[in-house]
Amino acid sequence: IRWPFTLSPADAALLDGTNTVILQVRYDDAFVMWLNGTELTPAHPSNAPATASLTWNSGATGTHDDNAALLYVDYDITAFSGSFVAGDNVLAAHGLNSGTGSSDFVCQVKMIVQAPPPPYEPEISPGGIEYAAPLAITAPTELFVRTVNPVLPSDPPTAGGGGTGPVPNGSSWSAPTRYYYFPGAITASQASIRISEVHYHPDSPTPAEVAQGWTNSNDFEFIRLTNTGATPVDLTGIYFSNGVGFTAVPGLQNWLPGGASVVVVENIPAFTFRYGGTFTILGRYDGELDNGGEHIVLNDRTGAVISDFRYDDIDPWPTRADNGYSLIYVSGDPNLPASWRASLDPGGSSASTYGAWVGRYYNGGDLMAQPMTQNDDDDVLNNLGEYAFGTDPRVSGSAENAVIAFLGGDPALFTMRRRIGATDVTYYFETSTDLAGGNWLPPVDPPSGITDNGDGTETVIWEVPPVSVEPRLYMRARVTSP
Repeated sequence: IRWPFTLSPADAALLDGTNTVILQVRYDDAFVMWLNGTELTPAHPSNAPATASLTWNSGATGTHDDNAALLYVDYDITAFSGSFVAGDNVLAAHGLNSGTGSSDFVCQVKMIVQAPPPPYEPEISPGGIEYAAPLAITAPTELFVRTVNPVLPSDPPTAGGGGTGPVPNGSSWSAPTRYYYFPGAITASQASIRISEVHYHPDSPTPAEVAQGWTNSNDFEFIRLTNTGATPVDLTGIYFSNGVGFTAVPGLQNWLPGGASVVVVENIPAFTFRYGGTFTILGRYDGELDNGGEHIVLNDRTGAVISDFRYDDIDPWPTRADNGYSLIYVSGDPNLPASWRASLDPGGSSASTYGAWVGRYYNGGDLMAQPMTQNDDDDVLNNLGEYAFGTDPRVSGSAENAVIAFLGGDPALFTMRRRIGATDVTYYFETSTDLAGGNWLPPVDPPSGITDNGDGTETVIWEVPPVSVEPRLYMRARVTSP
């Protein structure tokens, strides 16, 4: 096959080696190509015989299947630019089929002259950093990464390139890729995290919550996970294989410092509305927890079991957890009721501020009517005292009388039970010999012991200072809040 064509002097001047010349061929099954008698050796498919052995009836040494034959194949023949001449030119092709029994044959050609791309300076975000040397990462970090080809923009657009999506046609940037780094973190496993709380039967929605569209108490469920050590943990890839459906997808939310907790919730907006920022939200789970009992299995990224247990809502399991409170893991086998207790407050883990505490005990319409000085149950403690000492402001009973105690002996002891984790109150143990207002004094020595009561409170113990002169010593526990 011979294709004659004519080049004007201006056209021939373009073929001086500075522009790229591409020969595009669509063929079935092979070919050999010449320009003005010079073989274009880059355009010599591997299934075409050597030029020296070509005869008029040569065949291809292999097939080029129909699907491939539909596409043009590019061959760069810029090195043969000197074979073009001003005036008449001839492009010749020896088409080759795989044999006389072949049912089809094709040999189509295009030649394209491409000018070099203009100088390209890709636009870089002001926050972008060119990678020129290893980066020192000392904190949880998200890297948003692209590569750039400054010579030739993509056309057609890159479909993925290992990144997370396509890029615009004509862009020199690759598709983006995100990387997450957690320096010093260990992989989540049974040895590093545990399920520390299950809130399976929350209180019914308040009027304010119903107004937001949350009409089911299940909207406020959550499962809390806690880092049991001092080393940060990477939660990426952990998943629930029973009870609820959830997998921790990559993201900065998977960084869990030593001793810290995160929650997996059924409804993120509902949880945030009711609980605020009590805990970092790891994500949302599918399904819901059964109020009558559930089998929960949590796995690490390899599939190994982190936690596998079944809770129930009947005695000897803490029955308050089936009525607005949560299950708090204490220790031991999580399948045993004795390994769990009900939370100190309704709604789960003990509230650490007075405002959060009020929200646990009163519905939205009562919130503005609960100052610290109010005493709805007419016992010995007002609201501030009920909050500080971990008692119920709706129930008058003996618990309020047991928050402080005097234990005789040598030495005599004074004990005070208080809420663990309260951030907006200050506790005092003071003594006086005459009950005068200005004569209350703090103890000289710090507490002699603190005991975790396992119910969200702790008991602080002081040794009572000896009385050297006066026959009496008065003692009190005092709590203040800004």
